[in-house]
Amino acid sequence: YAPEQKVDLGATLTGFTRDENGNETPVEVRWKRLQDADEPALKPGPVVLAEQFDPNKKAMAYACTKIHSDRDREVVLYTGSDQCLVVWINGERVLMKKLYRAAAPDQDRVRVRLRKGENTVLVKSACGWEGWSFYFRLGDEYGFPVTDGLRFGLD
Repeated sequence: YAPEQKVDLGATLTGFTRDENGNETPVEVRWKRLQDADEPALKPGPVVLAEQFDPNKKAMAYACTKIHSDRDREVVLYTGSDQCLVVWINGERVLMKKLYRAAAPDQDRVRVRLRKGENTVLVKSACGWEGWSFYFRLGDEYGFPVTDGLRFGLD
């Protein structure tokens, strides 16, 4: 899909909606802010997508943020999700999970590289029938949060 090729937060894209019989109809979709601009981009707790979209069953959505780093570094990305979760950092796929489970913090972990300056994070999340949320945080190899020299969010 288009966001996986290039993240353009000003773009109008083609998505789909579904009627009660399961018939899909193309619709224009746009990026929307899930949090107020003054809220932190990464905060405790899950990103709850089920409250943001209708339909919210048999659905898929993307989330995007930026991580600004004062230096090149390696950190550990900790995630958790209900179902499908795919994460790209700077266009490189770093995590892909396709499964059914209840979302919980730190279910998955992967070492990732952040470059000095701006790093684009793209998350793809899909929902089948149950909850629809995901967890996302950065830490060290022991799970302690990494925040020194990092700034999160869209300018």
